[in-house]
Amino acid sequence: MHHAYSLPSILPMHHAYSFPGIPPMHHAYSFPGILPMHHAFSFPSILPLQYIDTYSRFGPCLDRMPSVSQLYRHRALNKHHPVNSIYIDGRGNDRYDPAFSALLHLLAKESIHAKNPIKSLTIVDLDWRRLVDRSTCNAAFRSFSGIIYLRVKNIRCRVDELRSLILSFPNLAILDLQGVVFDEQERLTQPDGEQQYPKLSRLTITLDDNAVSVLDLFRTIVSPGQIYHLELKGADKIPGTVEVMHRIVSLSKAALSLGIGHINMGYFGYVRMPGPILQIAGLNNLTLTIALSFSYNYILAVRWWTEVFKALPAENNLRRLTIRLSGSWADAGLAIEGRLYNDWRALDGALCNPSVHLDSFVLETQMSDPENTGFKVQVWMENEGLRGVFKTYDAKQRFEFRNNWP
Repeated sequence: MHHAYSLPSILPMHHAYSFPGIPPMHHAYSFPGILPMHHAFSFPSILPLQYIDTYSRFGPCLDRMPSVSQLYRHRALNKHHPVNSIYIDGRGNDRYDPAFSALLHLLAKESIHAKNPIKSLTIVDLDWRRLVDRSTCNAAFRSFSGIIYLRVKNIRCRVDELRSLILSFPNLAILDLQGVVFDEQERLTQPDGEQQYPKLSRLTITLDDNAVSVLDLFRTIVSPGQIYHLELKGADKIPGTVEVMHRIVSLSKAALSLGIGHINMGYFGYVRMPGPILQIAGLNNLTLTIALSFSYNYILAVRWWTEVFKALPAENNLRRLTIRLSGSWADAGLAIEGRLYNDWRALDGALCNPSVHLDSFVLETQMSDPENTGFKVQVWMENEGLRGVFKTYDAKQRFEFRNNWP
């Protein structure tokens, strides 16, 4: 023990290490890579505790710290310092470590042996094209069978690879997708035999230019009425093309509760009513967002929602509605003055339709200006834009106003 040394920080791999019971530094050993298994060493307790938690966050690039080689030897997921979530970050300029898949297999195996299965997996900025062996890595991801929460952001892979990843986790309940890019000319193949669905109850999708491909993926992953809450957002605004809108209408049938961001209706041009129309009769909770602005895109969005509520049949499950207004007073002031409020009055009439019988109506503002901006919008909505709705639900004490601002 007189040769013991402390390890105040994680050193780069080219530096030699000295550990308790190992000869002085001039005899210390250097491990430039992952050694064969019969030579590999495991030092589960040599790192200070503050570094153990960082091992749940790592990536395949050789220029990242801690490196895959360090992780392979020191293995954070052991019975002494268990974690139940990992965060994989693919950022980096160097090539991917060929032992990345082996590390994933090892961590999954050790977490199972320690009776502490990984339940949360986050994959960010990973490019499957840079993996040394894509099939081996896909198999390694599937070894984390206990995943309940999966978040995928800014990745590039094949369509079938993402589908296989999602379906690999039989207990998957929460899925969050954003910035997914599929390899060019890739098509989703239909599965053979009986379709197996994960236990998805919450699904969040951020839609961008690849919205069609991402939404198509879920035609074979979710079943009608399966999702408790579906959240559809836009990287900026949801691209309201005909192709995207048809898929949103189809996917929403799988949800009991739907939150949907502002839809950019500008793709339809100057038309009276862009379609197709969302079917909301099966929803019990709907949250919709409208970005106030002095633009025809904004008018089309209000008109589209008017048609949605006009089409609501008498027999429906909708009981809670939240209308979320975003923007600034500079935009909102122009949007609700002059002739533009006629479109809001049309929406007000649709919401007062006898088919709309809500237990709760919420108006929420998310304005980028000081606090009183939201109240200005509220006053205008009460007196002009949605005065029929306010009169109906305020009298029944079923109205709530929320003013949220940064």
